[in-house]
Amino acid sequence: MRILLIFFGITMLVSCKKDLSPAAIAFGDETGMLVNYWGLDVYDSFEIDLDEDGISDIQFGRTTKISDIIGLSSEVWMEPMHANCELLVQEIQDTTFMHYALQYNTNQYNEPIAIQATTYSCSREVQSSTVHSVEEDFILDPKSKGDIITLKDSYRSVRTYFTEADSASIAQTGFVDQGVVYYDLITYHNGCSTFPKDAWQYIGVKLNTLDGVKLGWIRMKMDNYGKITINNWAIQSSTAD
Repeated sequence: MRILLIFFGITMLVSCKKDLSPAAIAFGDETGMLVNYWGLDVYDSFEIDLDEDGISDIQFGRTTKISDIIGLSSEVWMEPMHANCELLVQEIQDTTFMHYALQYNTNQYNEPIAIQATTYSCSREVQSSTVHSVEEDFILDPKSKGDIITLKDSYRSVRTYFTEADSASIAQTGFVDQGVVYYDLITYHNGCSTFPKDAWQYIGVKLNTLDGVKLGWIRMKMDNYGKITINNWAIQSSTAD
């Protein structure tokens, strides 16, 4: 009886173990994977060669912009460096809102001016905001350890943003009314990132090689200030198709 119970327990243990085909991988599982460990912070840019063939596949980048209107603003992104590398993404309907305000002020010479301020934003900032446009877009689809990806999931070779920089421009319209000089102020507020902060995430990748398609992942996190830390990455040693 005891032998039968032990046999039953072993059978249950084997049957509960994940048995993935090459067409699927689990995030964090290094079985059958070519793994690289780095543990580095990305302050400017960093390139990853997933399969160590001497060709960079993915680039992380950080760009900082300074303007008199916005001040300091930065954007952080990752991008496949060729069409044979793709990222696991979600397709979304990206809504841009707009609101308008007319502001009267004076310039540095104490002369009257009018500022026609149009603001575009990724969220409804004021009650009077209206929908300006709705477009299809792709954002990263971060996963947790143990989650599964397959060849049937959605991948795209596109730049995706962790954070996007705000921007603004101002210029005279050429219109003057009773001594009041009119200006157009156009502002873009892009701070609607949904990427999780201060938590390790897995980014899925698909690499089309001469031998076939390989699946992989990058383990990384982003802090509240947009700093990216890359822990490690992995790609299948053999093809998934």
